[in-house]
Amino acid sequence: MVDESHRSIYNTYKEVLNYFKTITLGLTATPTDIIDHNTFQLFYCEDGIPTFAYTFEEAINNVPPYLCTFQVMKIQTKFQIEGIRKRTISLEDQKKLLLEGKEIEEINFEGSQLEKQVINKGTNALIVKEFMEECIKDHDGVLPGKTIFFCSSMAHARRIEEIFDKLYPQYNGELAKVLVSDDSRVCGKGGLLDQFTNNDMPRVAISVDMLDTGIDVREIVNLVFAKPVYSYTKFWQMIGRGTRLLESSKPKPWCTEKEVFLILGGFN
Repeated sequence: MVDESHRSIYNTYKEVLNYFKTITLGLTATPTDIIDHNTFQLFYCEDGIPTFAYTFEEAINNVPPYLCTFQVMKIQTKFQIEGIRKRTISLEDQKKLLLEGKEIEEINFEGSQLEKQVINKGTNALIVKEFMEECIKDHDGVLPGKTIFFCSSMAHARRIEEIFDKLYPQYNGELAKVLVSDDSRVCGKGGLLDQFTNNDMPRVAISVDMLDTGIDVREIVNLVFAKPVYSYTKFWQMIGRGTRLLESSKPKPWCTEKEVFLILGGFN
């Protein structure tokens, strides 16, 4: 059985699957039919028709629901990113990346012209201000609920953190924190990720890839796309960070109810 089987398409994993002659069961929330990594083809299904599917709409409309639905708000600034597009990268370039053993969503923006545009001081200050005005807040209506900012690079993430600290000094640098995998302060008991999950502060986790997939913090009520996302699959994986329902038996004082979560970004 292969979980997260949209990743089983890539060269190394596919070689492992081909080596063992047995029945293969693949599970994924985001199957894809993109050329050269077709989930349906790998598991001998017709394109777009999985053996079994339970849709997001079914999950949110079930009584009681299994997942939380979302609302989308475009941040009204000149968001200097290329936007979220399934085909922003040409099929030819996608093939080159796959042949090199890379994933489309692992593009590094560090030092690029795009990064220089994205980390523009004025634009990011406007994004943070508008986020603070429009986001879903806690029951007091003052502080944002738990939030992930998806950033393009470490420089971009640190810029966002600096802006939060400068604009809201009353929170003593605790409101927003950068969470990246190569920071030793992030993981482990008492680390920044543990604090974000289990403590009142920080309210905003500023991420560069680390929190795009896999994290399961039920109290997340805001997702801010402050970077371009070139992978349709990864885009929906990122949205999944907000779909978790609260555990009624384990209420957190900073999130006592959650009927919807908010997606904010400069979508084209």
